[in-house]
Amino acid sequence: MTTPPPSGMQPTAQSAFQPSADASWVWSLAERDAGQVRERLVEHDSIHLQAGTAIRLRETFLLLDPERVFRRTCGRVAIAAERAKGDAPPEEQLLAWFNARIDEAAKDCLNKDELALRDGLTFADDLVHYDFFVKTCMVIPENGLFVSVNFNGLPADCRQTFFALFIDHRSIAEALEMGLGPEERLRHNAQRALDAAAGISPRSPSWREVQDDTIGPWWAQDDAFDEPAKDQS
Repeated sequence: MTTPPPSGMQPTAQSAFQPSADASWVWSLAERDAGQVRERLVEHDSIHLQAGTAIRLRETFLLLDPERVFRRTCGRVAIAAERAKGDAPPEEQLLAWFNARIDEAAKDCLNKDELALRDGLTFADDLVHYDFFVKTCMVIPENGLFVSVNFNGLPADCRQTFFALFIDHRSIAEALEMGLGPEERLRHNAQRALDAAAGISPRSPSWREVQDDTIGPWWAQDDAFDEPAKDQS
């Protein structure tokens, strides 16, 4: 199940991803020079693959740098097209084919992050990949890799709950209508996802157990998931 856009918002990027518009060149060029396929996609992106990458990351509830995944996807597309030896999939299967390449690229990035976390982050420039957690979740930059690996490694329903409540700003009632309940499960998944996004290790005491309620972001408070009081006037 994918998260529908919030009321009043249109998925403008979705209509931009049209791999069937003119993608035949990918396979014909890959037969001659797969490297040129990657370069052409990165420089011109006539099939709007970058927009498609951002859409697919939302559909799979992953918080990864879309630009990073897009560039990796371009390489995956080139390799897969070369292996196909000019045999492009039917037009009705093109979207699924490109989405599969995006999924592979996202997995590549996740695997690389897991290895980097295990070995220690080597290149400071890589920290820009984790800007969402730094700028939105108030994570210090040096912990961005750790937080990204923990969050993106959560079960899909935890990540979907995070997207629904804290990115799409849906109410608890709306989230329950989307099938993310029952309420106890919704709250558990929301808290688990928020802990991961804040850099709280499952093996460490949660900030919610700290007596000083000024510590941590707003979601550390006990009433973070309470519905706002209705105006009685």
